[in-house]
Amino acid sequence: YAAKLIPHLQRLPEVAAGRRISLTMDSEEYRKGWLKAREATASGPSRLHFGHFIANAHDEKISLFDSIMAAIPHATGMSPRRWQHGIDCELEKKAGNTRVDSLRTILLFEADANQNFKKVGRDMMYQAEDLDALAQEQFGSRKTLSAVDQSLNKRLTFDLMRQLKRPGALCSNDAKSCYDRVVHSIASICMQRVGVPQEPIVCMFTTIQNLEHCIRTAYGDSVVTFSGQLWAVPMHGLGQGNGAGPQIWGVVSTPVIALLHDEGYGAFFKASISGTELSFVGYAFVDDTDLVTIPAKQVTPQEVAQEMQAMLDTWEGGIRATGGAIVPEKSHWYLVDFKWQNDVWRYATIDETPAELDVRDFNGQRKKLERLAVHEAQRTLGVRLAPDGNSASEFEYLLGKAKEWGERIRTGHLPRHLVWESMQTTILKTMQYPTPATTLSKVQCDKILSPLLQAGLPSAGVSRNFPRVLVYGPTKFQGLGVTSLYTTQGLEHIERLLKFGTSKKHLTGKILRHLLEALKVELGTNGSVLSLPFATWSHLATKSWLTHTWKFLAEHGMRIS
Repeated sequence: YAAKLIPHLQRLPEVAAGRRISLTMDSEEYRKGWLKAREATASGPSRLHFGHFIANAHDEKISLFDSIMAAIPHATGMSPRRWQHGIDCELEKKAGNTRVDSLRTILLFEADANQNFKKVGRDMMYQAEDLDALAQEQFGSRKTLSAVDQSLNKRLTFDLMRQLKRPGALCSNDAKSCYDRVVHSIASICMQRVGVPQEPIVCMFTTIQNLEHCIRTAYGDSVVTFSGQLWAVPMHGLGQGNGAGPQIWGVVSTPVIALLHDEGYGAFFKASISGTELSFVGYAFVDDTDLVTIPAKQVTPQEVAQEMQAMLDTWEGGIRATGGAIVPEKSHWYLVDFKWQNDVWRYATIDETPAELDVRDFNGQRKKLERLAVHEAQRTLGVRLAPDGNSASEFEYLLGKAKEWGERIRTGHLPRHLVWESMQTTILKTMQYPTPATTLSKVQCDKILSPLLQAGLPSAGVSRNFPRVLVYGPTKFQGLGVTSLYTTQGLEHIERLLKFGTSKKHLTGKILRHLLEALKVELGTNGSVLSLPFATWSHLATKSWLTHTWKFLAEHGMRIS
């Protein structure tokens, strides 16, 4: 797999022709960067912290001196000795779980070192985006793209499979400590591939390889330290906390995704009317990746599973070549197929489509992956999605969070203004986050908000029976300004249609247009189908995210042409 990956590490033609990122560090840009920083941000073991550099940024001469001192290692590749000291800070991944092997290690670099790393990552992403050098499937660390948009892509793919009755498989897999396992030689090549000069790369990786680590505990920072110099081969990885870490993973994962395309794996669609072809291998947001296999020709479920096994092995092999590994315990997969009886379709059960997948873990042992039924939802990037499109799991989760918050507010002693602030800035944001990818009914949305309002309104000094039309009304019309969850969901759908619907670059827009053409064929009409009367035409359409949005538009007298 390393041999297969190497051809995809070749420099881009524009970079080979001399288009490199400048080594110049603009003093004004450097100053503005520090003015945006937060003073409370933790940093390395020296006595220089964020507050010093933020204070310096308010003085023109001092900030100019700071920028010159920062430019020297950036332009020469030299790693200052002060930078070669860091703190490992252990955080709980899940509240209450303090097992050492379940903690997340955050590496605190020196403040000015990490500011330089951030510049490398930022400049690299600007260049990569400008050269269209990032995989369309990778949404991590990219402007205008978010984790929930990637969840939406997954939802739209399930809908498209349902509309076209196409068999396929999806495998969600998690990379083990991806930032801590990246091989520096591969990362360096991938960064140079998009035009990053060698000097800042050498500076960063020299700092990491020579880093002397101490461990932060409840009793203070450890006196005993450890260093990569203890071993014949220095420690690699990027360090969670590295300001360039997410961007580096973006350019490292892109060649592996390109390898999957080159091997002929992925999902293949042809638009029902325009004939536009669409292919993609899955959805990635940093190290969370879903692989998708939907063959272009009609095949059996067992052949789909075989295709997915080969694809998964290639993905794991490519990730291993970069230093990474898959965690089978955090991975699962679906096999989707359809059965017809008397012109009525249904999803095939697991018993009707027997198949298994396995993958190598970080020790090289093959482990069987958990297979889920199509009605079972699994959390992906914060949203619980099932291939059959049901929202039961997400509904139960959100309802549980609302009840939990309501009970804590009811039994707590927060002042009224803090109750209101908590409701607007915490729990309602939790409710609203997954709405771009969900299709909750109005009844479900009202049930979710009910325990929240029943406890939150009286605790904030408002009658719990206050008319909901006023609770949800805008403050400028004397309402309380609490946004209806159902309205938020519909508006998020509309925003995605307007944002991605005509985009020829983004994967979301491509899938949406294929869904829209399939819907036109189902309805047997052309033109603006989302402007047709929903009550008259909807019985002809397969239920999907798009038909749910169409219903919302009709309910509110809106049209999208």
